[in-house]
Amino acid sequence: MWLARDELLDRDVAVKQVLFRVGLTEREDAELRERTLREAQAAAQLVHPNVVWVYDVITVEDQPWIVMQHVPSRSLHRVLTDDGPLPVDAVARIGIELVGALGAAHRAGVLHRDVTPRTVLIATDGRALLGGFGSAVIEGVAAVSQSWGITTSPQYVAPERVRDGVSSPGADLWALGATLYAAVEGRPPYSRPGLVQTLMALATDPPDRMQRAGPLARIIEGLLERDVRQRMGAAEVTRRLRKITGPVLASSYPHARRVAPADDPSPQPGLPDAAHDTTRALPTTWPDARTRVLPATRSGDTTQVLPVSGTPADRNTPTARLRALATADGRTGLRSALTLVVAVAALAAGGGLAVVGAQRTLDGLHSAVTGTGGGTPADDGGQAPVGATASTIPAAPCLAPAQEPPRMVSEDASARGDRAVPPDWSWHADDEGFGIAVPPGWLRFTDGDVVCLQDPHQDRLLAVDLTVQRRTIPSDHWSAEADRLTEAGALPGYTRISIGPLIRPGGAAEWEYAWDGPDGERRHARRLLVNGTSPGMAYALTWVTPDATWTDSESVYRVLSGSFRRSA
Repeated sequence: MWLARDELLDRDVAVKQVLFRVGLTEREDAELRERTLREAQAAAQLVHPNVVWVYDVITVEDQPWIVMQHVPSRSLHRVLTDDGPLPVDAVARIGIELVGALGAAHRAGVLHRDVTPRTVLIATDGRALLGGFGSAVIEGVAAVSQSWGITTSPQYVAPERVRDGVSSPGADLWALGATLYAAVEGRPPYSRPGLVQTLMALATDPPDRMQRAGPLARIIEGLLERDVRQRMGAAEVTRRLRKITGPVLASSYPHARRVAPADDPSPQPGLPDAAHDTTRALPTTWPDARTRVLPATRSGDTTQVLPVSGTPADRNTPTARLRALATADGRTGLRSALTLVVAVAALAAGGGLAVVGAQRTLDGLHSAVTGTGGGTPADDGGQAPVGATASTIPAAPCLAPAQEPPRMVSEDASARGDRAVPPDWSWHADDEGFGIAVPPGWLRFTDGDVVCLQDPHQDRLLAVDLTVQRRTIPSDHWSAEADRLTEAGALPGYTRISIGPLIRPGGAAEWEYAWDGPDGERRHARRLLVNGTSPGMAYALTWVTPDATWTDSESVYRVLSGSFRRSA
């Protein structure tokens, strides 16, 4: 595991090198890499506050590297080594959070396969996060070509995996039980001197008797049930753990700012406030960016880095901000196709703005990016005058003045189902055929066939276009659009940050760029095209903010785009 610095976003990321077994045939090797990509794609879809995100998988000289969220934390293994066993109530709280994380993974079709104290992180803000999805994804891939394929510690492997080599959600829950056992007892449930003895005990013996677990004992025993059909399920585990911890946990995100909408003062359970970097990142490709890697805090893993040659990015381009971190011996590290995501950070403060005030906000954003007059529209909703020197073609969708007053985004609780929605946000089922989680107080209007979702408090909006067509090479769509807008003069001071493919079912591509508004303010946009898995399911999302607030607004875009679902 390595620690890399993403200086464009001013954050750290964790980079894990994936090592395949020596001696694979060419066919086995190709199969592993194909499955790696497919399952990493699934892992990257996870949206949960107690999951360490997988941002991307990149390949350098045929060597896969997994790019993940870096969380200031200690592993549970390190906590137990340094501080000893944890109190019962603390373990119960950890258990609730990890059950939620596994539930999110299982609903997305992802099996972890490596739940151990080493893959559980205890963050500095008190959260328990489940990491190791990268190595778990690859471990599951390796099982295709290996008779056993288990690389985790045998003390945390469910009996059916040892016996049959079969992974399942139940096997993940067994590993969770073994992890909670270790957290409260300070040792694994089958503490034996060697591998053979451990496997024999796992096959025939009950777990070692617990001394410190108290009310946790029955729950852990239920998770460690040998017969997967009799094993305690996630819902029952959560219910029993809550009896130990008391009422539903208060937010463990002390820096989050929560403002309930005016018409609904009760917060909604789900994801944390977007002030925390806890939502899924959508990848984008930076073919000319480069980063260097440093060894992260070691947790017993053997790590190394492959030197990769590459030419530094032009220092005058935005990608130059992703500057290299030198390692102690000066090695060059990765030439990154790292998908480095910039989006939106603070939640909208308060809900409900008078429509006329919201219209002014929309027109202010429009005038800043297209050069139309800065005044408010006429009472009849007419368009404000266009600046003499500005292009009449907007730099992105939804930047022309609304032709009718915007309305508050509606909530559809029945359509929300079990979708994870951040506190105070609502689930919006749009009449045009999509659903999305939306912050409080946001407004909806249309720009032709495009649906526009606007933050009335800040200059930022999301445009949803369901009329786009599938493209064999999705990035060609954005290249053509970039040429069209620049030739029309719609993007003065244009800087192309990236255009490239994304790992998505059916194919996808993203275009990120910046330009100068006529008011002198730098603007920033990201445009995503997703083909979808079947004809008629393509869509495009466009996110626009001032360049100055682009990074600070990161996690709002992450939740918006990560929650988006097109209706069948």
